[in-house]
Amino acid sequence: MTDSQLDESATKEEQTTENPKKDDNSEKTKTSFTFTAAQAGAVFAGSNHGPLHFNFDKEVKDPPEPPGELEHARNVFCPPLNYQAAKDILEKRSIVVLRGQSSGRTHAARRLLCDMGITHVKRCSSSRVAKDFTPAEGTDPIGYLWLAQPPHWDSGRPLDDVLAELRARLESVGGKMVLVGDKLPQSTGSEYCVTLEPPRVTSVVLSHLAPRKISREKYDELVGEIGISYDELYPTSSPQRGKFVATQLIDYMDGKYDAEHIRHELTRVDERDVAEWFTTADLQDRCLAISAAFLENYPWTLMFEASSELQKLLSNPENGEIWPYDPPDLFEREAREHLQRAAARLVSDGNDFPFESHQVRFQTPGWGRRLLAYVWKSFPGAREHIRDWLSNLVSRLGIEDSDAAASRFGQMLADSRERSFGSWLEPWTEDDSYLVNKMASAALEPFSQNPENHKSLLDLLYKWANSWSSIHQRYSAATALQGPIGQLYVEESMAMLRHLASRADVVLLGAITRSIENLATFPDNRPVIQRTLLEWVPKNAQAKSFVRRCSEIAIGLLHPPHVSFCEDVDAYRKHLDTLARHPESRQNLLIKMNLWCAAGESEKFRGHARTLISTAFDPGTPTGARLSYYLRRAFYEDKEGRLDPLKRLIRALREESA
Repeated sequence: MTDSQLDESATKEEQTTENPKKDDNSEKTKTSFTFTAAQAGAVFAGSNHGPLHFNFDKEVKDPPEPPGELEHARNVFCPPLNYQAAKDILEKRSIVVLRGQSSGRTHAARRLLCDMGITHVKRCSSSRVAKDFTPAEGTDPIGYLWLAQPPHWDSGRPLDDVLAELRARLESVGGKMVLVGDKLPQSTGSEYCVTLEPPRVTSVVLSHLAPRKISREKYDELVGEIGISYDELYPTSSPQRGKFVATQLIDYMDGKYDAEHIRHELTRVDERDVAEWFTTADLQDRCLAISAAFLENYPWTLMFEASSELQKLLSNPENGEIWPYDPPDLFEREAREHLQRAAARLVSDGNDFPFESHQVRFQTPGWGRRLLAYVWKSFPGAREHIRDWLSNLVSRLGIEDSDAAASRFGQMLADSRERSFGSWLEPWTEDDSYLVNKMASAALEPFSQNPENHKSLLDLLYKWANSWSSIHQRYSAATALQGPIGQLYVEESMAMLRHLASRADVVLLGAITRSIENLATFPDNRPVIQRTLLEWVPKNAQAKSFVRRCSEIAIGLLHPPHVSFCEDVDAYRKHLDTLARHPESRQNLLIKMNLWCAAGESEKFRGHARTLISTAFDPGTPTGARLSYYLRRAFYEDKEGRLDPLKRLIRALREESA
């Protein structure tokens, strides 16, 4: 085939792509269906318009354990008593059941799987039924962490029989499983079960201080400086207490809090201190404290204006009497005195000026979080006002970096065990400001830390992402998928993002692109992304530009150090074909390959280019022939020698193949 024939063929294929055939199954997406990861591609293959109903008749896939938790288990660990026995059982039988309340079982479970050399760990839902569990097959063994809860997980069968069946399934694929379940039957399963006992709390503290190279002598010195006895320091033997103590000691060493407030935090037993402070503080101090709790570490001037706005809102007679008050003049006292009364202080970066840039921080660790939970529980009348005040700060005062404040609002809902958390965030999703819409996404992040909330989160995101939702609510769904919940459920996330892209403005398309970029930074997600993006059919010029951008993400043109190639060669070539059809994308592809070839100091970049070239320019494929034609034309037009590094690498590859 000549170059002109090949170019004519490429043009015809472009025209065919621009006018795809209508899918006969488009009406099927307008009916209610059960959504599972395996059905994600098939469901969205038809029309992307029309109402979609997501039901969860089946359990969603087991999400991966967060990488940060596994890394923490590798670096910071104090083995509980009987840990070695549990390790021996897991190594011999591929499955072990951990018992023992407040013994650090979940952290020990992660460390057990790490000790087995397992790098991929999945968290099984506590509501899963054991007979339905099927371990995943793969080249690398997968570990499973299961917080098992009766009565339905074993269908009433003897524990020995259930564990034996699970063991057989795991051994067939080389997997390992750790179950954490005190409520499982005690009379059977003894050959698989180990009862852990908590280690000494001092040992737990020292294990957390070890990464900071803090010796036992230095630890004793810190305890003495704070002025606390060991009996007060360790009222319980829980490993969680040891972690908490270590965190407070590190904060004291770093100068974040003084000894008095660290001692108060280590010796308090409940929330009476918050309640006592709140009953004696006036409206002025209460408003500043609430503002600081949401905006801790923000500049003082912003905190001052936010406090003024909240005070006006809560002192409005139309709101009723939320709490007894006698509002004083906000300018009556100096800033530092006012902050002192609100249990907060100014933190400088070392410069005395400008005063306005100093940040506000509470004197006692955790005070802001506990204060917000107390206000939410004790004063229901203030809830809507606080939520609306916080969103108004973003839209009226221009707080662009609002994720921290919104996340603290979500943490307040989580600490208060607010089950209908979605209803409290929906007004933010309907706001005309995209900054406020993004706050709703950030507020969901604290809920993603608990696996028991994942189903509720997915339900909520499906609701926001539906076709009948407003563009602002769909924007909230797209930005939420940039966070942990998107990483945990990548197939479901890609299906939702595709549906969102079918009716999107420029701002929403940008949010979808950022979500895909974040998903692509994790190696395990790349095959799913490459495969799923092929089903996204462009319907107009704007959408086609967006799809080309997604193809660049899928093959690693945007973040080459984090993305390798050829997880799925066919999908990879199709993405290259999408880029080869558009002049700007072709040019970007060639420029990127040339830059990688020119990076002589980075063999990693050159390796990317070599793999890309050998895959993209395979002469036995239509895509390779098309790209080869455009590459030859680019070389012919390169009169200034800018593509010489790419020419040299291609010449070297030819010599190697010869």
